[in-house]
Amino acid sequence: MKWTDKTHIFIMHASYVITKSEIDFTAYRDHLYRKFIEKYPKTNVIAQPISDQCRGIVINKLLPPSILERTRPELAIGLND
Repeated sequence: MKWTDKTHIFIMHASYVITKSEIDFTAYRDHLYRKFIEKYPKTNVIAQPISDQCRGIVINKLLPPSILERTRPELAIGLND
C-alpha cells in the first residue's frame, strides 16, 4: 500500500470521528480499519498498519498542521449531528 496525502487525510479524519476528537479510544483500531476498508475496498491491508500509520502521521508530521487543523473543524459539525 502506498500511503498518500489523500489516505493520510482520510485516516486522520476517520480517527477524529471514531475517537470523538481523541477522547474515546475504545476499540478504535477495529473501527478505523472498517472505515478505511469501506473507503478503499480494494486495498490489501490489515488493521495494525492503519493504526500505526495514524500515529506516524502525527509523530512524523506527515501532514502539515494546517491540514490537520482543517480536518478537525469538520468533526465538530459531525459530532453535533
